[in-house]
Amino acid sequence: MNFETDMLNTNQVDLLSTIDCSLFIYDMMKRTHIFWHQFKHKNKIFIFFVNIDLN
Repeated sequence: MNFETDMLNTNQVDLLSTIDCSLFIYDMMKRTHIFWHQFKHKNKIFIFFVNIDLN
């Protein structure tokens, strides 16, 4: 098996998957940060869930 050729064949799909995954994680981190920011200021927890729906 030629490693270089294999990488060329799978690279495009892997790259797209990685980008999707990274964006998803970034989005979750942003939403979690919003949650903790609001929680810290003693706002109601349900605001976090409203934010998920709006975003």
